[in-house]
Amino acid sequence: MGKTDSESENQDLLKFFRDYAGVFNDINQGRFIITGRKGAGKSAYAVYLQEKAKKDETIWCDRVKSYEFDLEKIIQEIPEGQVRFEAFYEWVILTKLSKLVIDSELGKYTGEYRALEQFYRHNSGIVDIDKYVITEVLTNKEVNFAPLNSRFGFFSRIFGYKQTKAKFYQLIKPLKETIASILEKPVYKEASFYVIFDDLDIKFDYNNDVDKTMIMDLIRIAKDYNTDVLRNTNARILLFLRDDISDRLVGVESDTNKTFTSAISVINWYAMDQINREDAECHLKSFVNDRLRIAFDNMKIPYGDDPWNNFVEEEFKYLNIRNESPKIKNSFKAVLDYTFYLPRDIMSIFMDIGKCNWKLPLKQEQVYTLLRNYSKLKRNEVYDELKYLLSPEDRDKVFNILEVLSNNETNSSYEEVLTTIQFYGMPQISTFKLMLDYSLLVPVDKTGRYYFNYREQEISKHFENFTYKVHRILKMYFSANT
Repeated sequence: MGKTDSESENQDLLKFFRDYAGVFNDINQGRFIITGRKGAGKSAYAVYLQEKAKKDETIWCDRVKSYEFDLEKIIQEIPEGQVRFEAFYEWVILTKLSKLVIDSELGKYTGEYRALEQFYRHNSGIVDIDKYVITEVLTNKEVNFAPLNSRFGFFSRIFGYKQTKAKFYQLIKPLKETIASILEKPVYKEASFYVIFDDLDIKFDYNNDVDKTMIMDLIRIAKDYNTDVLRNTNARILLFLRDDISDRLVGVESDTNKTFTSAISVINWYAMDQINREDAECHLKSFVNDRLRIAFDNMKIPYGDDPWNNFVEEEFKYLNIRNESPKIKNSFKAVLDYTFYLPRDIMSIFMDIGKCNWKLPLKQEQVYTLLRNYSKLKRNEVYDELKYLLSPEDRDKVFNILEVLSNNETNSSYEEVLTTIQFYGMPQISTFKLMLDYSLLVPVDKTGRYYFNYREQEISKHFENFTYKVHRILKMYFSANT
């Protein structure tokens, strides 16, 4: 079915990839913050653009992983008078765009292109962020902008004709105007240029004001470039950010709510599938079937209109306590009950299928063996997902609370949940809401209807009118590990 990590698929992703969420349409409409829960497929879009750019001569793309450089160390070298996070982010964006323009060779016969190429070559130790060779920046070495000064008036108006060197942050304004003027040339009109900032959640700590400032500054810079500096070009700055982080950044500054509303493209697989739509129309099942077709074709295994039914038996049977006829449930929907409605969940469940000597289609008991194995992986993934909000000690307490609640024979009342939270010394309301936000604890109304947060069916009040059930995959984990 493929690998769970987009980074590992690389060129194979070109065969697998489909824009189920309509993200590229959103980008074309001016949205530039791509959000979704961990495992929703955000990085797949970044990797896809990178791989497509290697084969498509009209697309040029570079990807910045923020954890690969020590931003806090770098900004210490920028004087207090400068807007320090913003200065470095702009420098990265501008040098990345410069490199993409040079690599494209679209304007190689123009004087502007040759000047930019000479500028880049003369300052390789300062502008070569591709390899994160940033020691030259830290040593305060000046940038030689002589090739640009002789070609573009943006520099001479600020520095005069004689000065040819300056600190990198002093060059941002004229370099910004230079790059924009180059990309507005007709020769670049048929090409697309992307600078992607990915993995912004790694090392992020929501309780650290510096971390929040860094991301908010990057969002502000990206908005300025996309809506102003690069508005007459085909270049875009894209940010990939987990939705639990983006949700909590709303309201951090006065203008963030407006920015997020207009700039975000959300990857929510459940939201793509309208409630009560037929299984055949489910985007997540289409995702799985597309991959199964490729896998079956490679192995020369025949399949019908629905590859899933060649992979897993079509129906699961469940006995009930009244000894009546077994309840029949579609197998794909039965598996979804143990997921958070994410592509990575489905792929992780079946990732070790090659190690099992089983015949296809898989039987119900075999799938549940895979689910039990997967439950530990998912528990660890959720534990890691909470790290930017909670300390390891508090995360342990949250899972202790969930384990106690999972042992209840019936669903837990609101009062029981709060009492258990209090017993472990955690703040009651905030911990309760956190477990709802991540669908670790699922509200159930009096008709038996479940309210998963990823289905965007929030219950913002009257919590006492619901009972609460630990998510099935976590309940399975606790049952298998007690």
